[in-house]
Amino acid sequence: VSELAQKALLPTGNLLSGILFSVGSLSGPLFGGVFLEMEATFSFLLLIALFLGILFIVSVFNKPQRIKI
Repeated sequence: VSELAQKALLPTGNLLSGILFSVGSLSGPLFGGVFLEMEATFSFLLLIALFLGILFIVSVFNKPQRIKI
């Protein structure tokens, strides 16, 4: 994708990616802990497996579009 983006926008995209990674790194454990506190009967491992299964199904059925040059 970087070959399709304008070179002037690459530093901005890199900065935004870093910011979003930091937000996810901080909020993920917080929301995971809140989920474990509120819903003790549901398996957290099952939730992670369900999420990964959904990602797998989406990646199998999502065909990338070819770019004609």
